[in-house]
Amino acid sequence: MYFLTNRIAKEDDLFIYYGWVNDKEVRENAISNNKISLSTHKKWYLESIHNPNKTMLIFSINSIPIGQVRLENIEGFWLIDYSVDIKYRKKGYGQKMLKDVIKMYNEFNFHAIVEKNNFKSVHIFEKLQFKERCEFITRNKVYKLYEKDGDEKY
Repeated sequence: MYFLTNRIAKEDDLFIYYGWVNDKEVRENAISNNKISLSTHKKWYLESIHNPNKTMLIFSINSIPIGQVRLENIEGFWLIDYSVDIKYRKKGYGQKMLKDVIKMYNEFNFHAIVEKNNFKSVHIFEKLQFKERCEFITRNKVYKLYEKDGDEKY
């Protein structure tokens, strides 16, 4: 049995996030596929953890970090993004992490941007009852915009 816990990310978590953001599969599904330098990541990360319009969570099992969920407030909705450490993928943790965040912030209106061919994430957001609003193309890839209104049950 495992206990999935979460906490707000701290400055000490910079390298954990850095490893996750440069994971091959994460980069393939991101809008920008380029590897992120440590200096660029450090600047973004330190600004992000101190930004009141962003919430960055680390999820752990028995104190071992297994993934992250990021929320960013953009004009009345919260853009939600997540990743799971490669060692913990295909075990249902991504969906569980997102479900926990949606319950914690159930009054939020969420948006998610998912690369169309990222079938795992598409499936997770649809299973969590996010509704597809549109598709768009950027950097020669097709993305889906999903939306979930606050207080929607699933």
